[in-house]
This record gives sequence, structure tokens and C-alpha cells, in this order.
Amino acid sequence: ACDHSGSSALLEACSGGHNEVMEMLLPAGAQLQLSEVKCAALLCSAVYEGDMQLLRRLLHAGARADAGDYDKRTALHVAASDGNMPAVQMLVEEGAATPTLMDRWEQTPLDEARRVGAAPVVEYLAARMPEAAVSNAMVKFQLWQAQTMLNAASRGMLATAQQLLDRGCPPDACDYDKRTGLMLAAANG
Repeated sequence: ACDHSGSSALLEACSGGHNEVMEMLLPAGAQLQLSEVKCAALLCSAVYEGDMQLLRRLLHAGARADAGDYDKRTALHVAASDGNMPAVQMLVEEGAATPTLMDRWEQTPLDEARRVGAAPVVEYLAARMPEAAVSNAMVKFQLWQAQTMLNAASRGMLATAQQLLDRGCPPDACDYDKRTGLMLAAANG
């Protein structure tokens, strides 16, 4: 049963760090009784705040690691975009999170990890995905790099352009009209 705020005894035990109470409730059939969005919010918050203990308790209590928020983002998306390898591993290994799930913008956790340059997370997730999905993610990343480079060059954002170059973006990355960042920078002064 849930109270007026939607909380259950098991959720209260998880939130309060009462492992012994959880171990009494779970064999008796207690459930978190969370909507998908609320479940995602709790898992994403635990990851964002770095609360690995709460994350583990929620997963142990039956929180669905693949629960998506209003944008279909999962805790694995958040962990990957933070480069948080311990959270990524826990979600995949203990929560059976699916690395190929896409959010509302058709981005996977692998896409997020690539975008922030979290190489160990990229390697870990890529090893757990079908080769076609990994190849597709690389194509999306290269397009994102090129678009970001062109935007930075056209706006005079030298630090952003340098970061992209440092992370392997080709200096001659171009748009659909074959315009390069250097051409846009020159055109905009």
C-alpha cells in the first residue's frame, strides 16, 4: 500500500538506508509501487548525486533499471553522460540495464558517453552492444562532432573548437554543403 504521497514501506526503507527492514519486507512480497517516471527519477537522482548505496538498494528492491523519465532517459543515460563508470557497471551488471535504449532524441547511453569523452564508459558499453549499434553510434557521433565544430567556428568559440580537435574531430569536418569550420570562421570574421 502507498500513502497519500505515493510512498510505500519498501521505498521508505530504501530511501532511509534501512537494509534490515528491506530484508524483512522483500520476502513478504513488498514492492516499491512506483510509476515508470517516478522510478526513473529516483534512479537518475541517485546516479546524479553519486549515491551508489541508494542506487544499489533501489535495484535490489526491484526498481527497473530501464525505467525512462518523461524524455525516455534512463539512469544509464545519466551515468554515461557523467562518465560515472561505477554507476554504469552497477546498472548493467546488477540492474540488467539495456545499453541500446534510446531517449526521446534517439540517443543511447553510448552516444552520451562519446559526447563527453568518457573513453572507459564508451569501451565498456560498446563491448555489450551489437556491432551494428556500435557502428551506428559512431556515425551519429561523427555527425555531432562536425555540427558542433561548424557551430563553434562560425561563432568564434575557439575553446570549443580546440576541445573538439583535441578529441579527434577532423579539422576539415564539413556540413551538407561541404563548408568547413575554417570557411565559416573566415566568412564570419
